[in-house]
Amino acid sequence: MIVGFTGTRMGMQTAQWRSVFDLCSSWLIKEAHHGLCKGSDDEYHWLLRTLRIGPSILIHGHPPINRGGVGQLKTFTDCNVMHPDKEYKVRDRDIVDASGRMIATPFCPEIARSGTWTTVRYARKKLKPLWIVMPDGSIIEERTMP
Repeated sequence: MIVGFTGTRMGMQTAQWRSVFDLCSSWLIKEAHHGLCKGSDDEYHWLLRTLRIGPSILIHGHPPINRGGVGQLKTFTDCNVMHPDKEYKVRDRDIVDASGRMIATPFCPEIARSGTWTTVRYARKKLKPLWIVMPDGSIIEERTMP
């Protein structure tokens, strides 16, 4: 299974982290894609590597072009595949397009100007199965498939 991830640069709340851990532990993840930013991407990467969920997960890093250091954190030395730096929206779409399902960890209910929610809306448009993990740990599961 190929799982894409998007989340807030503020990091996951404890309840979100637990729910993401439970989701990932219940899936046989072979490949994971994330955006190499501070906060949730960093925590998701750590969760996959440190807790060794799955036999050996191939992790793809999709770095953004640094626009004033808003969220970029390019310290991941153990991504198996590093993709070229791209504009935020472009690399977010690449993550969705490469994934069979998506996990999102937003910091609030849906809003217009949020990279996480923009990525969620694109995943919906592409009819990707989607698990939105809210700050209280509740999961909104959208399994719309073509």
